[in-house]
Amino acid sequence: MIRDLSKRDRKGQALYVGTRPRNGRWTQQQGFTLIELMITLAISAILLSVAAPAYQSFIGSTALTTATNDLVAALNMARSEALKRDGQVSLRAANIVSDDFADGYCLVPGKPDDCDDALRNFPAVGSEISMVVSGGYDKVTFDGMGG
Repeated sequence: MIRDLSKRDRKGQALYVGTRPRNGRWTQQQGFTLIELMITLAISAILLSVAAPAYQSFIGSTALTTATNDLVAALNMARSEALKRDGQVSLRAANIVSDDFADGYCLVPGKPDDCDDALRNFPAVGSEISMVVSGGYDKVTFDGMGG
């Protein structure tokens, strides 16, 4: 004789479908069906396709903000070093030919023509950002008075 272990409502519809282990407690079936998994993946793909362009814009904006803050910090460091040394300190482009600070820049005492005796070197900021000092100059120099 086969015994039906599912509970039923007034109309005879099964309320709970599961299996009954030896200890007498009901256990529910666990896991996802293939259709539930496919629907979840489709919704995830739609959300990712909407979010990707906004994320790219955010990354570009963050890179620009970081490069700007690093340049301001380098200018402040050059001014501070000039005051500390009571002499000239220059922040200059590492690439003298292009005068592009995006290729990297260095902090040097005095007015040297290259970054060989640099107090500190700053790395390139990346190909998507271009930093050029207006007027075509390749350095910013501070004197012992901080100006």
